[in-house]
Amino acid sequence: EKDEEENVVHGDHVMLYDVKNSMIRVPKNKLVVIKDLENYIVVDEDDILMIVPKNKEQEIKQITKDVGKEKGAFFV
Repeated sequence: EKDEEENVVHGDHVMLYDVKNSMIRVPKNKLVVIKDLENYIVVDEDDILMIVPKNKEQEIKQITKDVGKEKGAFFV
């Protein structure tokens, strides 16, 4: 569900300040504070934090492959 600023947030302890049209997915037990962000995807999962402009969403698959090649399958 989107909030009044068109954000979709998955996480129990997320504080947003002047954040618009973004998707935030973080662990439920992690405190996350984000300020002055617009049109971004933020994903914090396991040992990876990914921050990507929403208009580059199509590149996430390639970035994930690159991480696997560069850092090993442990990170993918």
